[in-house]
Amino acid sequence: MKKIWFILVIGLFGLGLFPLKTFSQDSITQPTPQIIHPQANSTLSGTIVIEIYIIPTVVYQMDVYALTPNSSRIYIGTANQEGGTYFIKYWNTASVVNGGYQLWAEAKIEGGQITTYSQKVPVTIANQTSTTPRSTPTPAPSPTATALTTETPAQDEGTVVSQEGEATQNKEEVTGTPVTASTPKTEIPVPTPSLTVPPEENILDSSKIINTLSFDIFQDQIVRLEKIEARVSAKNQKFLNFVGKAYPQSSVTITINSQPLVMSVQTDAQGNWTYTLEKPLEPGKHETYVEVERDGKMEKNGPYPFTIAKAQASPENPNGESLELVSSANKAIINYIYLVSLAIVVAILVIAIIYLFRKKNRLKGGNNV
Repeated sequence: MKKIWFILVIGLFGLGLFPLKTFSQDSITQPTPQIIHPQANSTLSGTIVIEIYIIPTVVYQMDVYALTPNSSRIYIGTANQEGGTYFIKYWNTASVVNGGYQLWAEAKIEGGQITTYSQKVPVTIANQTSTTPRSTPTPAPSPTATALTTETPAQDEGTVVSQEGEATQNKEEVTGTPVTASTPKTEIPVPTPSLTVPPEENILDSSKIINTLSFDIFQDQIVRLEKIEARVSAKNQKFLNFVGKAYPQSSVTITINSQPLVMSVQTDAQGNWTYTLEKPLEPGKHETYVEVERDGKMEKNGPYPFTIAKAQASPENPNGESLELVSSANKAIINYIYLVSLAIVVAILVIAIIYLFRKKNRLKGGNNV
């Protein structure tokens, strides 16, 4: 009897501890991305490079976002993988208004089934009216960030570059790599060296148009979306190209409500703007709005409807997200076929009613005789 009670006590004790030893996928620490450039509290202007590091893992997609001063989320874009565990994304900071922002990255891993997030990095956007195409953020970058400024011309030995950018001749002979005396030593979050960032590529260069959806609505408005192009790049990468007009040298906000997705772009001197979207969208119908802030008021136009075709589902893309634009010509043909079919059906019904009516009249005439 004592043995039975002893076995029961041990069994209950084991059952009580068992849940503590079970593991779920959520309890396992997943790799999280880290934004290693720009550094926190940096002041940025012009086009900058956002560099992201994640410990070795299979990343399905790395998206970069910014939180605006009024707590709105802006989609910066999808970062490209460079150097194995590094991802980079160019960002034209002139496409947003000056102020404080928080940058963060979202990594989709495990075939896109799990999303992990980086810590938010606070930065300040301070673009001047006469900004250069590309500038170096302040405070002075770490050795990681120094490697990112690929457009800076190489200095001859014996030349030291000051923090203000003025070249001064070093009187003493310097051997090896030139030293930037004004750059303080800072700790890099990642122990491995940073990659050398390649020059920014324009995805529109040498790309081909697969399909175009033009909009005739709101064409009398200054702020408008004129067309959406489905394109494929020279590297066989599909993307959507949004094309529109607004006020010259203004910041345009593009919102896809159905996703939702908020993007920002800067117009040129003629008010033209384009935005390339590389992030796949959910299949189905979408609506786009464009807006510009002018004289303290928001000018908004839309909706601009478009439809995304469903891609073949896979473990990496279970929802069938794609960048394939449903052809407006195909929709017109479908509508035409529908109208023609409806007209034929109506015609057949009318003929049938007339035939039955005449037949009924003949029968009445025969009965009268």
